[in-house]
Amino acid sequence: MATFTYTARDSKGTEVQGQVDALSRKQALAQLKAMQLAPLRLSEGMAAATSREPFVAESRTKKTYSKKEALPFLRALGGLVSSGIQVGDGVRMLSRRLVDPKLRSLAIELWNELSQGRSLSAALAARPQVFDPAAVHLVEAGEATGNLATVIDRLVEDMETSKEVRGKLIAALAYPVLTLFVALIVVLVFLFFLMPRIESLLTAVRGQLPFVTRLLIAFANLMVSWGPVIAGLVVLGAISFWAWRKRPDGRLKSDGLLLRTAGIGKFIANQE
Repeated sequence: MATFTYTARDSKGTEVQGQVDALSRKQALAQLKAMQLAPLRLSEGMAAATSREPFVAESRTKKTYSKKEALPFLRALGGLVSSGIQVGDGVRMLSRRLVDPKLRSLAIELWNELSQGRSLSAALAARPQVFDPAAVHLVEAGEATGNLATVIDRLVEDMETSKEVRGKLIAALAYPVLTLFVALIVVLVFLFFLMPRIESLLTAVRGQLPFVTRLLIAFANLMVSWGPVIAGLVVLGAISFWAWRKRPDGRLKSDGLLLRTAGIGKFIANQE
C-alpha cells in the first residue's frame, strides 16, 4: 500500500493538505471524494505535514451526537468501503482525515472499538442517539453476508431520500403554519385589546345584545382571566406529546396517525 500526499479544498473552500494510504491513485482519489474533498494535487510519496492539514487533536471533552451525524458519516464510510478498503481501515482513515470535529470524534470512538475486536454493527448499536436500530440491523446483515458496501450504499440512499421528503414536508407546511400563527396573533389582539373597548361601548348603549355577541364577550373575559393558565396547559401538553413521541411506541402511533391524516399522508406516501 502506497502513501499519497494531496492538496485539496474542503466543502467550505479551504485549501487543506494531508496524506492517504491507498493501493492505487484511483483508490486515493476515491478516498478524497468520500471525505468530501476536491483534489487539487495528488502525488505518491511522503511529505512533511503542514499546519493546514485537516487533523486536530482529539478533544478530551465528551461530545454529544445526534441523528444529523449518521448520514455524513455513513456516506464517507460507504465511499471508502465501495472502493475496496476494509471497513476497519476505512474507519481508521476517517478518524484521521475527517474535518468536522463531531464526525472525526465519532470515527475515533468507533475505531477504538473496532481495534478491540468489536464488529461495526455492535459499535453502531452502542450509539442509539446517532444510528437507528433498523440501520444497525442492516449493517449487521451486510457483515454476515459479505455485502457491507452494498448495504451501506443502500442505507445512505434511503437516508438521503428520507431527508429530502422531510424537507419537502416542512416546506409544504411552512405557509399554513405561518398563516395559522398570524391568525392567532390577530385573534389574541382582538380578545385582549379590542374586545374590552367594544364591550364598554355596547354596555353604554344599554341595548339587548345578540346571543353570539354575548358569547364572544364571555369567551373574551374567560381568556383574559384564565389565559395564562390555559397557555400553560397547552405548553405542558405539547411537552408531554413530544416526550411520548420520542418513545418507540409513541413514534409508531404518531407516524401512523400522520399517514392517515387527509392530504399529508398521501403527500408523504407519494414521495416514496
